[in-house]
Amino acid sequence: MLQPIFIAHRGYAAAYPENTLIALDAAFQAGTEYVEVDIQLSADHIPVLFHDRDLQRLCQQSGAIQDYTFSQLEKFNVTDSEKFA
Repeated sequence: MLQPIFIAHRGYAAAYPENTLIALDAAFQAGTEYVEVDIQLSADHIPVLFHDRDLQRLCQQSGAIQDYTFSQLEKFNVTDSEKFA
C-alpha cells in the first residue's frame, strides 16, 4: 500500500517565517521528509531562499532580492508582520 509523502511548503510556514532556517528545521522536527522552497539570486548571484517578488511583506524593505547584494540582504530582518507581529 502506498504511504503518503509529506512535503512542507516553504518549511513550517504556519508557525515560522517562510523559507527561513527555523521554518525548515521545524518542518523536519515535525516529521516532514521533504520541503519545497523558492530560490532567487541576489545582485551578486548568491542563491537566497525567498518567495515574493519584493521584500516588503517579509522584510518591510522596498525592492527585490536581485536589487541587493547578499551582504546587504543579510542585514534585513525577516518577519511576517501580519502573522508574527
